[in-house]
Amino acid sequence: MHKKLFEIGLHSGRKFLAAVEAKTISPTDIQGTVPFIVVATAQGPSHDFILGRIWETASQDAYEKFKLKEGVMSKEEMKMIAQMELRKANAALLAAP
Repeated sequence: MHKKLFEIGLHSGRKFLAAVEAKTISPTDIQGTVPFIVVATAQGPSHDFILGRIWETASQDAYEKFKLKEGVMSKEEMKMIAQMELRKANAALLAAP
């Protein structure tokens, strides 16, 4: 599942950045729907570089959230919360055509 989500994110990210570059997405749409982390890190020499920055920042943010819970929750509880967050984010819809 992890590899599949990575590939979906990479493909979707490339598509999104190409659309931004082609100006087929309006600044208003970007401001209203695109997470701040994406806007703040969307600079670099290539789309893959930008996507790497986004992944790194998002990964660090997720790590910090769970790091704060270490010692308070078991690894199994943290895993369960991560899975619930993934479901809440409708990650299953990412695979939809």
